Amino acid sequence: MNRSYIFWLATAFGVLIGIYLYFKYIDKKEHFVDTENIDTKAVESASNTSQNDKKPFVLGTDCPSGNFIEDISVIPYNTKMKLYLSSFSTGVIGKSSSPYCSNLMRWFDLKDPSLYFNVNTGTPPSSIVGKGLSMKNVILLGPPSDYLANASNPFELSPFTLFLYASMNAPDFTNTNTKEITIFRIYAETPNSVRLTMKPSQMTGRTAVELVLGAEKNRYIWDITTSTLLSNGNPTLYALTVDTNPASKDKTAILYIGKSKYTADITVSQPIKLGNSRMEINSFGSLDAVLFSFGFIDQKLTETEIDTLSDYMQKQQTGVERRVIETANQKDNESKTKINSLKKELTECKYKEPETASTNEIARDGKRRWMIDNPEDGYEIETESKPEKKESFVVETRSVPVAAIMHKNNNYNISYPEDIADNTEGVSSIKPMKQTVLENTTVPVIKKYSPPVESSNPLPKSIDKSKTSANIISSPPQGIDPPYYIDDTDTIDTDVPRGINASKL
Repeated sequence: MNRSYIFWLATAFGVLIGIYLYFKYIDKKEHFVDTENIDTKAVESASNTSQNDKKPFVLGTDCPSGNFIEDISVIPYNTKMKLYLSSFSTGVIGKSSSPYCSNLMRWFDLKDPSLYFNVNTGTPPSSIVGKGLSMKNVILLGPPSDYLANASNPFELSPFTLFLYASMNAPDFTNTNTKEITIFRIYAETPNSVRLTMKPSQMTGRTAVELVLGAEKNRYIWDITTSTLLSNGNPTLYALTVDTNPASKDKTAILYIGKSKYTADITVSQPIKLGNSRMEINSFGSLDAVLFSFGFIDQKLTETEIDTLSDYMQKQQTGVERRVIETANQKDNESKTKINSLKKELTECKYKEPETASTNEIARDGKRRWMIDNPEDGYEIETESKPEKKESFVVETRSVPVAAIMHKNNNYNISYPEDIADNTEGVSSIKPMKQTVLENTTVPVIKKYSPPVESSNPLPKSIDKSKTSANIISSPPQGIDPPYYIDDTDTIDTDVPRGINASKL
């Protein structure tokens, strides 16, 4: 054999060995890429890291929380739920953040907002609460795939349940190079990847739903009537349960669409070890559906548990519970606001002295107040000292008629001071009587009155009407100028009486 031939043969063999070692130990790939069915633009869009990943943010500020947080305790194996994206809740558990944040183009996990999917789309909606997220031309890029691995067996994919609650439109395979719609994909080191897809069926009126489990050769296809798949466009639970444990006796993968159940016998020859490439929902943006929720549970659920999960999603989608709680919270906030307002008013309220106070009332300044009735004007006089009774007082009168004159229906009613009863008891204060003085008056005569001792009536007794002069109806007595009457609005100048010349005083 020619030495040159042997040399080049050995060299080629060495190169092949080197390439093998390079790809096996140095340039180990994180995931399998199907170059035959790849959509280059879509993969580039999904693989590019969003600028928002590098942006620092404050949950409560950039993504304000609402009042309603779901009670996920009803969900079977909720403690094993690795991921849960929800459009039903307006807040995440234990944090002041909204699950969906258009400002950051992120959809946060309900239990842990450190986990999220980037919403890769040109125009993200401002809110998806109760409406869901339209997935047409939207790619959701999530945490690393190995986050879904079993904690007890690092990087290995344990038995799981994957679910979506969505309303689906007719699949359109014309806009993809692959003629395939990838609903969900997680990447693996060995063997390759796990993904759930839809493809055109060879049968009319049907759609092929395919599960690729690890190696590309492990493909399981369900031919499903398209009308069943779409469920008339109604929100429906789509769930996939798989036991990936090679030692398990349960060698089935089950697809649930509402109440419909589809089973496939599977083969798992070795554990599926997950890579750190980011998982994807709607990898190429070709799924035409409205996504209300998405979840991944580290447990294979039974049919009964799937029914419980479906009932929970349906209840949340109606929004009845959310509206009840939001209404109750709104009323509670209104009550708190009203209470705080009343507290503020009470704090600012100042004590005001009453215009009149009851006898023996202790005023704010600590002084005792005594109130005295004034029978003439009908109001009380306030004093700080207790009034003492006076033994006597003097009343000035004139020998000519003097009186406070009232006008009643054009009649003059004249009262004379001599008519005052002799047993009148004095009071501590008397408002000066306003008089109309007639001409040719004489010097007043002073009389003293001594009221009975210990009289129980502090007020003047009524006047004896028998001694009162008659009403003057037509004209005043001869020789006397008509008296001037005082009405309610008249003010008397006591210094210069009306009806007389000031020079005669």
